[in-house]
Amino acid sequence: MTLSHVVQVGGSVLLLIAFVFFLAGWLKPKAMPYLVLNTAGSTVLALNAVAEQQPGIVLLEGTWALASLAGLTRELVRGLRQRRRRDVSAVPDEHAVAPEETFCVWWEPPEIVGEDEFPDGMWVVAEQNDPAEPPIYGDALVDGPIDATVDWLAARCGCPAAAFTREKDFDIGLYARRPDGSMDYDRVERWIACRRYTVAAVVDRMAGAHLAADDDAVTPAAGVES
Repeated sequence: MTLSHVVQVGGSVLLLIAFVFFLAGWLKPKAMPYLVLNTAGSTVLALNAVAEQQPGIVLLEGTWALASLAGLTRELVRGLRQRRRRDVSAVPDEHAVAPEETFCVWWEPPEIVGEDEFPDGMWVVAEQNDPAEPPIYGDALVDGPIDATVDWLAARCGCPAAAFTREKDFDIGLYARRPDGSMDYDRVERWIACRRYTVAAVVDRMAGAHLAADDDAVTPAAGVES
């Protein structure tokens, strides 16, 4: 067996491990180990194909390597942003939230916040100006599913679980799209019920990018259930 054959087998093994683990449900497509295995395996095979002057394999594995590297880079950037938010929230400053303030924490579906970046949806935290109405926009808290537990949310808000009070779900409208792909803000295609809590004490809420500033990722709420 030549060195080229050894390299080919090694790269193929890395790709097969990622594929088998994905089929078994042990790895998700956006999991770091899955992306690392795909990036490493496809890069090895692409470089070997270049040395062996195999243009078809270079095209296939090179594209695979670039796509995997892009996904890996995106997840690394997301991880750094979340770590930076945790670091900022842990430092008391003039933006720290007083314990007596009341905040609203609610879930928004992937269709609203962006399915590519937040496949499980996004939890949002914002000031609760009127207990009868949820705020429309707020600071991003963390990506997560609608059935996340109160303990899960409390750990990310920096407050005890007992501070959470479950409120009535409110509806967010998904606007219809016109034939050209643009949003039709005069017509709601369907409504999604979003889970909501009020929090009587948030000591160290997480800092995040204001959702209202990201027009590409957010669809404005079209209505609230009374």
